[in-house]
Amino acid sequence: MKALGASRRSGRSTRVFYRSDWLNFVLDDRRKNHRRSTSCLSEYRQIVAKRTAYAMNCLPGLSQCTLARSTTQEKSLIPLGKLPMRSLYATHIWWLSLAILTPGIDAATRAGLRQLAGAGCLDAGVEAHYPPLDSPPVARVTLPKDDSEAPVGAACFDETGSAATWVTVASVVHTADTLNTVLGRFGGISKLLSVQYWSVTDHKWRPLVSSAFAVLAAGSTQARADYSASELATGEDLYYLITDTRSGHAVTYRLRLWEGQRGRVVVETSNVDSVKQWGFTLYAAGGGLDTWYFLDERSPGVWAYYSITRVLPASFLAKGHEKSYINRAVALYRHYMGLPTDAEPPSAP
Repeated sequence: MKALGASRRSGRSTRVFYRSDWLNFVLDDRRKNHRRSTSCLSEYRQIVAKRTAYAMNCLPGLSQCTLARSTTQEKSLIPLGKLPMRSLYATHIWWLSLAILTPGIDAATRAGLRQLAGAGCLDAGVEAHYPPLDSPPVARVTLPKDDSEAPVGAACFDETGSAATWVTVASVVHTADTLNTVLGRFGGISKLLSVQYWSVTDHKWRPLVSSAFAVLAAGSTQARADYSASELATGEDLYYLITDTRSGHAVTYRLRLWEGQRGRVVVETSNVDSVKQWGFTLYAAGGGLDTWYFLDERSPGVWAYYSITRVLPASFLAKGHEKSYINRAVALYRHYMGLPTDAEPPSAP
């Protein structure tokens, strides 16, 4: 389907996109390596049965862009700064997800689109709701059947499908930890052996993993030393292998530091291998268990922590474990913030 057309007036360029044009635009934008700060954020949404397209009227710089919605019945110009950015960005990521899932895209392109989603997430920012300083963490689970919107940070993922279960943890604590100390905990894979979580099944504290070590590459089982802060700072994908004490199977995870400077840490982890138990796939490979961590030093000695995990169950066996999701997420929160992981009371007894 062809676009409505393009025009130039007063130094502005207008681009109109239909659904069939979206993927070509994203891929072309990636190939030309356009920076998001110097290009307009494009958005398209088909509303009911109307043939609707979005036109981007761009001046130099994102702040001077306007979004025009053109239908057969109406036309309107909306300053981009007045749009709800969370909604706008979520739709942007929704279309990136469509591109990622489109057949015929090679692995390198998929990885590039995921990187584009992550970079856009950092630009958009994540503003969570935090409890008072040194209060117990606020941990929540949002189920697919819930009528509520996806939690803050959901737009950071390359896919925000309706089948996702979301697990979030938010807290603000006093700590003497430095930035390098915090980074060291994310890179210290072997230290995960000390993490305890509350087992709802056993009604007691138990180890989260039975083995944990960094590996040389994806698909490798050769152990190496824990990752240093400087290795994390490269921003490259790093890999580690852990064995959950429940499943008993080793699973490779991907680790990436997206930001780690000036009192701000943003980390993503995601399962590379599928998670199986009793011969059933509980979580599919490549993101069935994907977590983003956001840590900000609000003032000297005060850190805000927010994590959001997207759970995509691949089997009915992986459903109905909301308390376990919370207890595991809180255990990792305590670990990364340097708190005792088996401190009473458990978050979800």
